[in-house]
Amino acid sequence: MPFGLELIVQTVVDGELRERTWDAYSDSFAELRSAAIQRHVMTREEFDAVMADERVTIYLAVRPDGVVAGIASLSNDLRSMPLVSPEFFEARWPREYAAGQCWYIGFVGVRPSEQGGGAFQLIVGTVASTLGPRGGVLVLDVPQRNMEGFHVPRAVKRIADAVVADVSYEMVDSQGYWAYTTPVPAEIDLRDPAPSTIDLREGVSRTTDEGPGAAPSPR
Repeated sequence: MPFGLELIVQTVVDGELRERTWDAYSDSFAELRSAAIQRHVMTREEFDAVMADERVTIYLAVRPDGVVAGIASLSNDLRSMPLVSPEFFEARWPREYAAGQCWYIGFVGVRPSEQGGGAFQLIVGTVASTLGPRGGVLVLDVPQRNMEGFHVPRAVKRIADAVVADVSYEMVDSQGYWAYTTPVPAEIDLRDPAPSTIDLREGVSRTTDEGPGAAPSPR
């Protein structure tokens, strides 16, 4: 095992090990709280539900002193993954879906202090060597920050190539968040009424004598 790490794989994590796992999870994903607009970090209640869900397999890379260095979750029961649409998998990979060979990684993370210590390679390599010979599809969600800063998809591919033959990868979905800003006036007169209606086709406000929402009178 890399750097003396032990890999623990189990479907239910409880007791004192869950506390250590929560500490590792919180540390691994702390930066995403402010780096990603969509919430990627689970609440403690949500985390506890995943740790107790027998449909989800948890991978823990543990140091000799008991500190959890890295953590991941994996399942082929896609209904165990919040906000994941099983229908998407069924439509895109119908044969693999019917055979139960569509897998989703709910999260994979390593403590900042443990990056480069082998935890990520250990977890991903084990998942790849376990699932690879069966064939199928493995999907994970990677924030833009981790694609650009850590090249996570490429790193996963490189690790998988070392243990599985003929691995291909592609981005299968994406979502963009667009922000629209306007200057904030130094003083705002709240007595000034806002436009009663807005015509989105023309991008102009429209107020008529007939009242808000009424069609303009013919000329």
